[in-house]
Amino acid sequence: MDVVYRSLLIWSLTLLSALTAHAQNLIDTMYTKVMESHVELVYSYSFRMSGVNNVGQGILSAQDDLWHVDGNGIQMWCDGSSMWVVDPSLKEVVIEPAVLEADYLSNPALLFTRMDDCFNVRMARSSADGDTMLYVLEPKHSGDIDYCNIEVFKDDASIKSATFAMTDGNLLNIEVSSMTFSPKRPHTSFRPQTSFDSSWIVTDLR
Repeated sequence: MDVVYRSLLIWSLTLLSALTAHAQNLIDTMYTKVMESHVELVYSYSFRMSGVNNVGQGILSAQDDLWHVDGNGIQMWCDGSSMWVVDPSLKEVVIEPAVLEADYLSNPALLFTRMDDCFNVRMARSSADGDTMLYVLEPKHSGDIDYCNIEVFKDDASIKSATFAMTDGNLLNIEVSSMTFSPKRPHTSFRPQTSFDSSWIVTDLR
């Protein structure tokens, strides 16, 4: 019986080690693809604050520290040195110096572009259908986020969904309907293509 028990224990530990390595390889693959590619996400989100749900949707285009978000009637660009916030309906634009820390609550999909810098993996397990891995991530530094649950597809290392639990008890839920990786684009792709003529209200704070 002792020999059987030890054999089962060794087999279990070997299987657990293999599963853990596979889980780490998957999320590392996702991080690498995000780092080496131009990423586009189509997403929707809900943010529960004081019992009230705020919902939105958008498209994120990002690579390195460059990004563009189009959602909820607002367009934002960042080319690494400047950031443009554009309201086409009001024909208003605010231009500011780029900041190192993105406004994650205004543009929650931006969290996905820096997850490896922000989180450690606390736990990982396969989903019931076997198509995704569910990761529980903990922040590397104290801040607004307590932990994150993220689902990653096994076949292409793209993100399915994520839930961010805030330290104040609020929840940010993000559903990703599409995540694609492509070759990186020129920096000019992350600047507005619109000419802000005299019909626009332009506030340049640079």
